[in-house]
Amino acid sequence: ISAVDTNYTCVVGANEWAIVYPNYNKTLVSLNVFAMAITGKEVLQGSSVTMTCTVSGISGFDSIAWTVKGQQYTNEDDDTYKVSVGLLTEGTVTSTLSVTSVTEDLPVTCDITAKTLETFNKTATIETFGLHKHNDVVLKGGERILTCKVDGYNNDIDQNNDIQWSKDGSPITPHTWETTTVDDKNVGTTTITVSDAQSDSTYTCKVTIDGKEESAEISLDVFEVEPVNDVVDSGTETKARIIVTGLTQTNLDAATITWSVDDTDVTAADTVSANGVDNSWLKKTGIDSDKTYLVKLTITVSESSTVFGEVDRVFNQNVSVDYVVVTAGDVIKQKGTAATLQCTISQTNTQLSSYTWNLGRSPQPTTWTPEKTDLSGNEQVIKNDNQMIQITDEGQWNCSVTYNLGDSLSQTLSRTLWLDVAAFTKPLEDVYVVGGGDAVFTCEARATSNAQNIQPNISWYVNDVQKK
Repeated sequence: ISAVDTNYTCVVGANEWAIVYPNYNKTLVSLNVFAMAITGKEVLQGSSVTMTCTVSGISGFDSIAWTVKGQQYTNEDDDTYKVSVGLLTEGTVTSTLSVTSVTEDLPVTCDITAKTLETFNKTATIETFGLHKHNDVVLKGGERILTCKVDGYNNDIDQNNDIQWSKDGSPITPHTWETTTVDDKNVGTTTITVSDAQSDSTYTCKVTIDGKEESAEISLDVFEVEPVNDVVDSGTETKARIIVTGLTQTNLDAATITWSVDDTDVTAADTVSANGVDNSWLKKTGIDSDKTYLVKLTITVSESSTVFGEVDRVFNQNVSVDYVVVTAGDVIKQKGTAATLQCTISQTNTQLSSYTWNLGRSPQPTTWTPEKTDLSGNEQVIKNDNQMIQITDEGQWNCSVTYNLGDSLSQTLSRTLWLDVAAFTKPLEDVYVVGGGDAVFTCEARATSNAQNIQPNISWYVNDVQKK
């Protein structure tokens, strides 16, 4: 058949057997030859697309429709598949099919019905590809590799021209591009490395496929973890903790914290969290040696895409507890003499922040300002040196040492001792007797106020010789 419009003649009879009748020897039919054109497209999964069917060289037609998944569409009434048909102009008519959301490879057929009511059609496929990204988290100053994946594409992708990365709108380089094939589908992966992350940022990977740009935004959540080390003695409850700042609420809600020491998890009863995991501390007594706790922060970053799914980001932080021994000894001194009260902190690895001595007795405690003497090794001594004591200074003294832990936190350890002031309650008086008579001397000394109620030991001397 000719490729152009042609008039065909029907002749009744042939050669010598032809019956020549003028009315039978004439043109009976005209053949209209026309062309249909429809081109497939590649689109991002979930995107809208418009397919165009062009019919050229046609003298006329009855109708144009589109067939999708076995169902024919002819107008704009459908929400998902909308059809429009233009006017026939100089032998050409155009029809479009608009699809609001394409989630899978979709064959579509353009059907044109001619005046003879015969239907002609052309089919093309809307091919979908996926562009997948994964939000992420990183410690401030850390490094993270951000990833975008493109799967299911057919057109060639040029690493240098079809892939672009930007940070907060500004282009960044370099990036990587690797391709592979999975289930007869192309899969491409592009990555960029973020070093020394300092603040939350939005990264965009842009891919050009089939002449159309598609992009995905990646949020990088930059946060900080501050350890708060502690100092305790036996019986003191710990205040060791970690403080997490900078995480978005979404990532905070997806985070968990576990404490362990010597490869053993700390029970949940010994830890407390406030505001989710952004303030988690150890609440434990009975520690009797230096401990280093491993605090593991796990943030589950999830995406709806099955390409990435859930990814656990794990961050480890050490928190130390310095166990110290605080001792203070009782003191007994004579009224009016100098006394030294001493408090010793041994096995310590932490510098003191402040220290006080006070007599815990109402209505108003007596306070002395101590001096601190640092000795060699892991020992610190706090003492009141050469304080002239009176009876009013007697009682139970408290030695308090305070360590500033950070984040407005402090730990105070204390010990008590007794200061007992020895004194004669009556002076030793002369005694006059008749020669040969007995002389009785009386000496009175006050007992101590120590809780142990230590009795004084009194000795007599005659001419500097001790008498029993």
